[in-house]
Amino acid sequence: MPAKIYFPPEQQFNVTKEGAIEVDQQKNAKNKKKIKQKKQGWVTVLEPVFKIIAFLNKHNVIRKHWMYPPKALSFWGHLIGVFLKRVPMLRSGIKQSLLAFYPNLKEEWQESLIHSSAVYFGKLFINLIFRLPLSAFPPYQKMFSYENIELLDEAIEEAQSRGTGVIMLVTHLADILNVIPAFTSHPHDYTIASVANISNSLLYQYIINKPIFDSLYVYPSISFRRIGKYLERHLRKGHLLIIYSDYSHPKQPRMPMWPEEYEYLIHTPQSVQKLQRKTDAIIVPCISTPDDGVMGRTHFKILDNSKLMKVAEQYKDSPKKEFHGRLSMEINRTLFPWIKKYAHAWEEIVNFARVRIADSLKFKQDMNMRYLAIEIHKKIKQIINHSWEPDREDEKILEETEQYMGKIIQSLPDENHENSRILPLKGIKIDLSKITAISEIFILLNFLGEKLEKKGYQKQFSLLKELKGNLKTLED
Repeated sequence: MPAKIYFPPEQQFNVTKEGAIEVDQQKNAKNKKKIKQKKQGWVTVLEPVFKIIAFLNKHNVIRKHWMYPPKALSFWGHLIGVFLKRVPMLRSGIKQSLLAFYPNLKEEWQESLIHSSAVYFGKLFINLIFRLPLSAFPPYQKMFSYENIELLDEAIEEAQSRGTGVIMLVTHLADILNVIPAFTSHPHDYTIASVANISNSLLYQYIINKPIFDSLYVYPSISFRRIGKYLERHLRKGHLLIIYSDYSHPKQPRMPMWPEEYEYLIHTPQSVQKLQRKTDAIIVPCISTPDDGVMGRTHFKILDNSKLMKVAEQYKDSPKKEFHGRLSMEINRTLFPWIKKYAHAWEEIVNFARVRIADSLKFKQDMNMRYLAIEIHKKIKQIINHSWEPDREDEKILEETEQYMGKIIQSLPDENHENSRILPLKGIKIDLSKITAISEIFILLNFLGEKLEKKGYQKQFSLLKELKGNLKTLED
């Protein structure tokens, strides 16, 4: 049997048009409610090329010998990379992210790493065409090497004795789609469940329709509310659940990325944390890197998970936000040293600085002082409610800001008052990236304070100073 892919059966060769459906609706194919997933990023841009790849895979045009001459494929990857590094958006995204990891990076090193990243994307593209289709054939195992695989086997054995499974954390390093073929086709015969982006399905819909993937279950990357119960079911059966843990979007909560090195808060996915708390699953991190620097030959290193599991055990009875925050921070602390080390070979490097660790307040229109204060207050509450930092006194911060900002807002004239002054704010953006939550709040309050003082609102300015002083005391 091929892999079990939980997409609409009638759309098995064109799943990107209609999106995914709930798994329990599979039996009734006629009256299915479609769930659409918005396409984004490079997947959208390259979809026509992916269609060509799908055609090549469908008709088995790619021959096996393509997996053996790395120099030939490397040449074409380099050539594509030379053109890619001239694309302004790609170049600027890589540069911003490199400087987020390495603030004092010299210009010549910046250029060298931008070139390396662009070449990486070129090689990745080539490998998707010429090597990924080979994942259905046993010789593909020659392209993989494993380190500390016994740690994974021990974790699975322990988990099954406890009536649960293993969640393996992986990243978008090296050949990002090699993880599933590598462990599905491994001689240890793992039963695997994973989550896949619907928009990527053109790359793999024919590839995994082969007997070698009969122990693979693939679920669409739609909301956790829809697929969580199925992933939970796999864990309770003792299966291996593979989750990419370095991709996030701005709707996800922000957690400390790597406290020992950076103050950054980063949007952090929460499905692993939810599943671990529900099932007591064992979490095992795995890093994939180019084997000896050669793309297409992937080295998988299973990392020690003792710190992760210690945190999960220590905070399992804590409030939900505390548990999620502590475990998220430890996951980030485990993965990001490796991501930093191989940043030039990380598929997320383009979006890291401008999306993953970014935050801002942008004004869409001009407004008076009262509405400015309202927007500032709203953003402060959003920062606190949608982020977590250890030992931060959220209730007191919210209480202080509610008390003082409420007084300030109520004492300012509304838009119909004759003394209401419109401020030219449209298009202005307050950058709140790469700092702690409290630092973000102070930037916002300082911005409001400058406007209040300039416009002569002394009473409100004095209240704002008191608020800042109280928040400073909480921070200390």
